[in-house]
Amino acid sequence: MTDRRIRALAVLAATAALLAGCAGAPAEPVPTPTTADLSTYDPAAHGNGVALLPAPGARDSVIRAMRAAGGVEVAGGYRDAASGRELRVSRVGDEQTWTAEVTVDGAATSIVVDAGDAWVRPSPAVAGQLALPAGQWSCVSPEDPAVQRWMPLVQPVDLVTELTSDASGLTAPADGSVDLLLGEDGAAGVLTVATSGPSLPSRLVRADEVGTFDVTFTNWGVEADVTPPASC
Repeated sequence: MTDRRIRALAVLAATAALLAGCAGAPAEPVPTPTTADLSTYDPAAHGNGVALLPAPGARDSVIRAMRAAGGVEVAGGYRDAASGRELRVSRVGDEQTWTAEVTVDGAATSIVVDAGDAWVRPSPAVAGQLALPAGQWSCVSPEDPAVQRWMPLVQPVDLVTELTSDASGLTAPADGSVDLLLGEDGAAGVLTVATSGPSLPSRLVRADEVGTFDVTFTNWGVEADVTPPASC
């Protein structure tokens, strides 16, 4: 097993561990994509050329574009293959200032991060694990386990970086996007990337023996409306 596949599986396993302490159907298979045929694609006439790059170069282009774009709205989740339990995430903002809500078994934990400050309002199950009051805002460090336990799900650049480390190729561009194949010939999933303007992703789907991620990225450049919910 390669180091890249180990890292991707580690993210899946870490996310599965989040569900283990909180109380099905197996993960849905990822559709097999078609192979790329770039014979009719003219980047000089249109497009950002990401579809012409080798897989590692395309992945690097996506990560650079994400960092440059700043904020983004993220929505989606993770389903554990063994139990069928699901963790849902919604998140708005850039790498330093953002808000998020993570829902497990219908109970939500809210997070607000503003540079060096962070606030967490945990669900009852999560509060019991963190020794924090349930349903109340607590001021913590961004490095506190109350925030870090949800990584990389709540940091889009980190999530894409880790879950695309085994990128192996690209499909033919169509309808303004191209799929970056994950795993051998896309067996593990795809990252859908824009072929015009910045090479920003719109959706990440990945399935492995541990579980399934399905996350969308919209409204690139958005700024989080952060109001400190409590004093620190």
